[in-house]
Amino acid sequence: NDVLCSFGGRVYKPGDKRAKYINGPASERFIKSQTLYGFHLTKAHLPIYVVEGYLDVIIMHQHGYNAIAPMGTAFGQEHLKLTLEKSREIILAMDGDSAGRKSALKTAYMSLEYLSPDCEIKFVNFPDNHDAASFLQQYHTLNFLKSYHLYEYIFMAEHIASFNAASSPEKTAQTYMKLMALAAKIKDPILKSEYRKRWKDLWWN
Repeated sequence: NDVLCSFGGRVYKPGDKRAKYINGPASERFIKSQTLYGFHLTKAHLPIYVVEGYLDVIIMHQHGYNAIAPMGTAFGQEHLKLTLEKSREIILAMDGDSAGRKSALKTAYMSLEYLSPDCEIKFVNFPDNHDAASFLQQYHTLNFLKSYHLYEYIFMAEHIASFNAASSPEKTAQTYMKLMALAAKIKDPILKSEYRKRWKDLWWN
């Protein structure tokens, strides 16, 4: 809703060692795990992009994109459930640094148990050191970026990690078993079966 719950800001001073985003303290009105910056501006008929910061949300909306961001905490289960209530298509667009990629993969794993046949969760990867705001300020559109479905994103991450670790056949087999275990988190039986099939097909091709 439109009720004021807190204040937030962003540090711009070069070399400032404080956290980049600063928020008010948690309170009865400001429950960080249930609050999303920009959520009240989103439109249900459009995909919702999940970004990392306030400026990302502002620039995204200026360019015609639905966007939200967590405030002072990682994008968590309550955020995901709230977002899925608003739109059945979510696109994770985290920062292009290592922290952003780790955050996106963590969200990918978390999302599996909330999947249903009527919703889609996708991911876009920004180039190194770009975020949603800087990319749009330079290129003015996200059309250049390929979006990856949840099953593709998880497979690429696991497959790359498996082979980057100079893995033995045993390590590779462990990665395959991990993918099958991740599919088990999906509650819908048809979707669960489809994920296993897609991952098996990708693995052996």
